[in-house]
Amino acid sequence: MGGVSDMPYKTEVKYTYEEARKAFWATQFYKNKAGIAAAIVAVAIVIGFIINGIVTNNYENVVIFSLVLIFYPILTYIFASKRVKKNYESYKMIHGNTFSYAFYEDYMESEGEKGTSKIQYRDLYKIVETKTNIYLFISSGQAFFIVKSDCSNELIAFLQKLKKEIGNYKNSKATSEAVDYEQLTSSLESRTDILHKARVEWGLNEIKDFNWLLIKNEHKSLIYILVLVEVMFFAAFAMSFLAHSMRLAVESILLVIAVPLLLYILFNFRCRKNYESNKMLRNFAAIITFDNEKLEQISNVGSLKANYDEIYRIFETDNNFYILVSDNQAINVRKANCSNEMVAFLKELKAKVA
Repeated sequence: MGGVSDMPYKTEVKYTYEEARKAFWATQFYKNKAGIAAAIVAVAIVIGFIINGIVTNNYENVVIFSLVLIFYPILTYIFASKRVKKNYESYKMIHGNTFSYAFYEDYMESEGEKGTSKIQYRDLYKIVETKTNIYLFISSGQAFFIVKSDCSNELIAFLQKLKKEIGNYKNSKATSEAVDYEQLTSSLESRTDILHKARVEWGLNEIKDFNWLLIKNEHKSLIYILVLVEVMFFAAFAMSFLAHSMRLAVESILLVIAVPLLLYILFNFRCRKNYESNKMLRNFAAIITFDNEKLEQISNVGSLKANYDEIYRIFETDNNFYILVSDNQAINVRKANCSNEMVAFLKELKAKVA
C-alpha cells in the first residue's frame, strides 16, 4: 500500500453488549455466503414441498412444511439472540475493556488490558463495512471491529481502500513473523513465576473436535431444533400410512436422512473454511504459561492473558485440553506437549472452573 505521511491512524473501541451484538450478526450472518446459501436452499426446499402438497391435494404436507417455514426463522432468531447474550456474558476477561488500535502502512496493532496483537494486512481474510462499524476478519468467523464514529475520515478512507485490496491477498502465503518455539521459550527464561508451560498448536481435526464439543456442551438448542425437525418428518411419515400416500412416505424418509446429512456436510465445510481462511495458523507459534493467578499465551502475533476466575470452562478429551476464554474461543493444549504435572494441574483447574 502507498505510504501515508501521518500514519499511524489511531482509534479506540470499548467492548460492550451492544458492540458484541452487532459483531455477532456481522460475523455470523452479514454477507455470510455459505450461511445465506444454506438458508435459501432450505427455504426453497420447504416451499417446494408446500407447493407440491397444494398441487397434489396433500394437505398434510402443506400443514407440516408450513409450520417448518414459519418456525424456522423464529427459532433461528431466538437461538441467535441467546447466543449473543451468552457469548458476551462468558467473555468476562474483556467486559468493558477499551482497546487501542494503530494502523500502519502494512500492518495493524491492537492493545488492551488483556493482550496485544500485530496483524499483517496480507493475513486478513476480508473486511466488512456496515453503517456503524468496520470488521477486519482474520478468519471466516473471527474479527476485530472498530466504530466508524470514533475514526478519522482518513482512517475510514484507508480501510475502505484496504477492503478493495484484500482480494489481491486471498491466495498469498501467511506473512506473520516467523518465530520458532525456541525463541519464544528463550524469551521466558527470566520468568521465575511460571509453574507450567507448553506449546499451543491447532490442526483441522482439532478445530472439528472443538466445534463438536461446543455444540454438545454449549449450543444444545441446535440439537433440540434438529430433533424437533426430525420428529416432524417422522410424524409426516406416520401420517402417510393414514393417508395411504406413498409419495409422502418417501418424501418424509428422504428428509429424515437428508437434513442431518446436509448439516454434517455444512459443519465440516465451515470448520475447514474457518481453518483454511486463518492464514496466521499456517505459521503460528505460541506458548501458554501458567502461574499462581493467571494463564498467558505468547505467540508470534501477540499475547493474551486471563485470570483463572475469568476462564469460562475447560473441555478435556483423550488428547487435548481446550481452555475456553469465552463460549466460542479457546486455547488448545495437547496433552502430548504437557508434563504429567501439568496434566494434573489442568485437571485440577478444570474442576475449579466447572
